[in-house]
Amino acid sequence: GMRKDAQHFKSFQEVYGAPTTEADRPSRAVSNKGSGDVRGVPCKAETLRAYVECSECSKPRCIFSARKLTPGQRSVIEVTKEEYLFICGCALFPEGHALYSTVVVEEGIDCSSCVAAAYYTSRCAFKVCCFVCGSEDPLPITAEEKAKYQTIHPVCGACSASGKQPRTRCSRKAKN
Repeated sequence: GMRKDAQHFKSFQEVYGAPTTEADRPSRAVSNKGSGDVRGVPCKAETLRAYVECSECSKPRCIFSARKLTPGQRSVIEVTKEEYLFICGCALFPEGHALYSTVVVEEGIDCSSCVAAAYYTSRCAFKVCCFVCGSEDPLPITAEEKAKYQTIHPVCGACSASGKQPRTRCSRKAKN
């Protein structure tokens, strides 16, 4: 656990045997914030090139590169996706790999983090999924929602039943 000033950990004696929750994990403090910039590569729709699925939660996680990927780079990414298990928040490539600094994923997230907004706004035409849990069976977006918002990130039936709403951006102006 953290002390009230959130800069220092409590001593082992203070926390040993105490009941804890996910909220007590220091790494959770940044879990729903994307890193914005990883090793100088901006993590935004314009730099989104591909995605990789987490081997634990199955959510798609965005792969970013400042430059368009070459066929060779795409091939290395595909081989990496096939041969290694990726987990949310970890680097796609190990330090020292040729693509470590140029092809990145958001690293300030974990499996509880929502699918990045860039995933939906990209021109890459990825599969549609629930932005909360990654389910590939989201509820359809209604005509009313489409008329009301420019951008809608869907939820699945289970997330909707638990009270989650589609993530919306840019309300459309009502026409008079």
